[in-house]
Amino acid sequence: MRNRGREKIINIIFIVYMLIRFIMKLSSQSGNFTNNLIVNILVVAIALIVTIIENFYIILIFIVIKIMRKREYKNQLSKIDYKNEGEYYRDILKGYSPFLLSYIDNFIFEGKRDIIATILNLQLKQVIKIENNTIIKLKEDNNLEESEQYILDNVSNGKIKIADTRELEQKIVKDAQNKELIEIKESAKGKNDKPLKNKLIIAFIISIFIFMILSAIATSINSDLLTTIVLIFGLIFCNPICYIILFIIKYYLNKAKIKRTNKGEEINTKLEGLKNYIQEYSNLKEKNANDILLWEEYLIYSVIFNINDNVIKEMDALFD
Repeated sequence: MRNRGREKIINIIFIVYMLIRFIMKLSSQSGNFTNNLIVNILVVAIALIVTIIENFYIILIFIVIKIMRKREYKNQLSKIDYKNEGEYYRDILKGYSPFLLSYIDNFIFEGKRDIIATILNLQLKQVIKIENNTIIKLKEDNNLEESEQYILDNVSNGKIKIADTRELEQKIVKDAQNKELIEIKESAKGKNDKPLKNKLIIAFIISIFIFMILSAIATSINSDLLTTIVLIFGLIFCNPICYIILFIIKYYLNKAKIKRTNKGEEINTKLEGLKNYIQEYSNLKEKNANDILLWEEYLIYSVIFNINDNVIKEMDALFD
């Protein structure tokens, strides 16, 4: 999408700008470099800190914009999806669990919010009932999605106990694939590939050895230039934070390879229209879990769309 492309350009511009400012500050401190590696590290560290302080407001503005963009992401999707469509959609989307409807919106598992919406949906299907902050199983339903069944399987003594949400998210993705709502490229599935974290650990260890060798060479030939190069190498490639950042980037690049099918786009377009309708023409944000019989699926959607905080707070007692 165009908005995503613009966001990437903004990110690149910000990184290049900060890098240039850091290099300029480092250059102004070139007279402070010595043959002492510790002193050189301190000079570079001070230059980095000063660069951050001098550009504090630019960094703050960038962070605020990123946070706002993340919060408005769904609304941006809505505008794009409805460029050539109607503004509202009123019909309930049958045959899809709250897990799936929430996931195809932004490819993010929203944790407790999605689980609560699914619990409400299971109650509406009369698979369970909720009494005195306790979940009571009423019957088996062979038509449930794997992710829905996973919730039921993790109800113990009337409470939900989910130790690993990653397993639940994997089941949601699988359900979305089975319903032909999303497709995943082979590279995103991680097939025939070593775990990324193992690769990064190996790279980190190798970088440390290279840094030690280069440091010894720089010390032996007494070169300020080589010492500075080695120092910069160490700050970049021997810094654990860099590898954590690489892991995060790679993780989200893989997630970006998940995309909606034509069917998924159609469902999501209707979902965005339903969100607009609920936001503007209902007072669902004031309802609680006891209103499920009256409002039925609309109350569930209000939880998916993060419109209703009352239900989420009320049902928090169901988690152990």
